[in-house]
Amino acid sequence: MKNIFYCSSMQSDMFPQNSRSKFESYIDINDLEYIPDNNIEAAIKSITFDNKRVENLLKDDVLAIHSNICEYTIRNGEYDQIISLFNASKLESDVVHVDFKNPTFFETRKELLSRANFKIIDVNTNTAPNFSIGSPTFIQVVIRKSVPRMKKPFNIFLDSSCPKSKVLYPKNNNMEFTIDLPERMDFRRNWHVALKSLFIPNKFVTFDNCYVKYYYYNWPLFDAKKYSILTLHPRHHSTIESLLGHFNKLLEIYKIKIRAKIVDGKVVLEYYEGWEKWPYSNTLFLSPNLAHILGFNKYDADSKNEEFEAKFNKTSTQVASSEHDLFLLHPRNLIICCDIVNDTFFCGEHVKLLRLVTNPIDVSSDMISFDFLQNEYVELLVKEFKSIRIRIADVSGKTVKCDSDIATRLQIMFINV
Repeated sequence: MKNIFYCSSMQSDMFPQNSRSKFESYIDINDLEYIPDNNIEAAIKSITFDNKRVENLLKDDVLAIHSNICEYTIRNGEYDQIISLFNASKLESDVVHVDFKNPTFFETRKELLSRANFKIIDVNTNTAPNFSIGSPTFIQVVIRKSVPRMKKPFNIFLDSSCPKSKVLYPKNNNMEFTIDLPERMDFRRNWHVALKSLFIPNKFVTFDNCYVKYYYYNWPLFDAKKYSILTLHPRHHSTIESLLGHFNKLLEIYKIKIRAKIVDGKVVLEYYEGWEKWPYSNTLFLSPNLAHILGFNKYDADSKNEEFEAKFNKTSTQVASSEHDLFLLHPRNLIICCDIVNDTFFCGEHVKLLRLVTNPIDVSSDMISFDFLQNEYVELLVKEFKSIRIRIADVSGKTVKCDSDIATRLQIMFINV
């Protein structure tokens, strides 16, 4: 493989309009004699740039690299010259180096490499990031001989927030969406598909079947609500304090004088007003899921799927026996389903599985990004289509719920084998 390093500050006399996010370059084609003349392909191997922004806060965002060294490819319902995507949300606000360990190769020509231009854009806005003055941007392009094939591989970039597809498919969301393509795809022979990159929001809603019930004669709503199921509305919680705030609000709404707090790492339920010793029942019932999450029941293979009874007739406090497990119900693995691929036999079921990924459960970012070291190819089943449907599910097959307006974005490669 051969390499070319491009720099945003090179040839400033020839290209005075160059900036850290958008620049042109010129290399005498005779100086590229170490590169083959024909049948070559190129990829972005790395980018080094200064991530200082004009904004005070660095937002979660996906950046894309545009370049003329590749042909146009499909991006949702249009054509674009995106080569690579990367997540800049967790990068330091300083000079950073992003290395693409499994880069995507595109057919190219020496003429394009000699007059290459590059543009970094924020995928949310399709505009350049608001970089402040800083160090120049370096882009490493790796070139190799292309593998002889009947048909050349190509890539499609999909975005769950695509406005054109939203009109056609108004139920689109970031966990299940259909993208209308700019042309009808027609395939012959044996084609395979691989998921090259994936960016998904990190606010999963997993607090299903979390509820309380209450029984106490002195409860103002005793006659109307005794033993009634009082449900916590499913939503995303990234901290135990957030969940307990939601929990306390529910009890407050129903005039239950109990609140939850953290003491020495464990959840404590305390009766904070009007408590008195009572020989009969004064019990707050926690649903099995809620009891396990808060630590009042320990989740293991032998645990019973029963409600926990927090009894307050003889004591005004109840301390959890175990530490809380906020992410007990979070999906540890995610199934990326795609309607155009062949079925895979997964856990006894036929699933149109594009790829299985592991959820890192990292609450420090609003977005999870996946950069795969190796391509996993799945056989293309549908030979003719005008749209692609993506669904993100847990291992039970249920579509994951998400409480975020951040879009899901992915890159799919098609290859003829």
